[in-house]
Amino acid sequence: MLHVISRLSIVAKVSLLTVLLCPCEQAFAQGTKVSAGGGSSGAFLGPGEVGGGSLQLGLTMNFVFARANEGNLSRPALFCAFSYPPGEKKRFAYLCLVTHRFAGDQVDVAGQFRHRLHVLDGEGELELSGGAGRSSFNILYATSVNPTFGAPADESLTIRKMPVNLAGGRVFLVDISGDTPVVEQVDYPLPDAPAGDQEFAKKVLKIVDDLKESIAAGTAKKVALKFAD
Repeated sequence: MLHVISRLSIVAKVSLLTVLLCPCEQAFAQGTKVSAGGGSSGAFLGPGEVGGGSLQLGLTMNFVFARANEGNLSRPALFCAFSYPPGEKKRFAYLCLVTHRFAGDQVDVAGQFRHRLHVLDGEGELELSGGAGRSSFNILYATSVNPTFGAPADESLTIRKMPVNLAGGRVFLVDISGDTPVVEQVDYPLPDAPAGDQEFAKKVLKIVDDLKESIAAGTAKKVALKFAD
């Protein structure tokens, strides 16, 4: 079987996500798009999209940062991870909203988050980490294509090295604005993944709005995850 590993290239693009969580403010900056035939990457994040894949599997993440304004830490950073197993629709791996205390411009905020992405043949990992010290967190999503025809791809997710059951929800609310991280898993159904940029911006904005309403109404079940020190 042919293995294709190539260095990821960066192509500038304007990210529609930059206005999702801050519609009344100026969009932060151009985003980046990273794509490849397969391989690994690891870098600082800016508003936009990062991804990689092989003929058997693809992984992407869209993200946008909002600055923590003085006295206002209510605007979270948004991360949407997607997987593309063969023969299956593009789907949400997870959606994560991160409340933080990082000020400065988008470069300063982006410098507090990192990703690691690796795809080879039918196996892939996508890791997101943010913060530092006791307030840091990381999410590792792993998936592998099932060799059985018609069988869904295998998936696993860990947060701070603790296994998380995805049946309990693929939405995570992370708060690293304090001394220690607080993570809540939300049992909220995510729709099919958006097909294009225009649909993506509209659909994700609706998801976030509906999620906030469901949490406020008490219809979305939240479970606080407990981690060992």
